[in-house]
Amino acid sequence: MTFSAPLKLGAKGALLAWPFAALVLHLGLMALFGPRDPEPEFPEGPYQAPPAA
Repeated sequence: MTFSAPLKLGAKGALLAWPFAALVLHLGLMALFGPRDPEPEFPEGPYQAPPAA
């Protein structure tokens, strides 16, 4: 069987939307459930000690 005209596919929106939606979902889940950076340890008191000369 042969076709008389070429098939026109209008999937340009889906080809762009699905990967973008997957990227947004991945970044959102990583922001919610991903590993956290450890909190830095701050020195005691409001100011740091001056450097030793």
